[in-house]
Amino acid sequence: MTRLQSTLHRIHSLDLHWCVQFNAASRHRLILIFFKLISRLGNGVF
Repeated sequence: MTRLQSTLHRIHSLDLHWCVQFNAASRHRLILIFFKLISRLGNGVF
């Protein structure tokens, strides 16, 4: 495996890990409300 392939594989593995972690955390009500609020603010509520 080349150095580039190795680096890309590591980045992909870390990305997958964090996606799974955030997905699991989103099941908690407070975290879900927090991200809904941030998303709402990002849509230009103000």
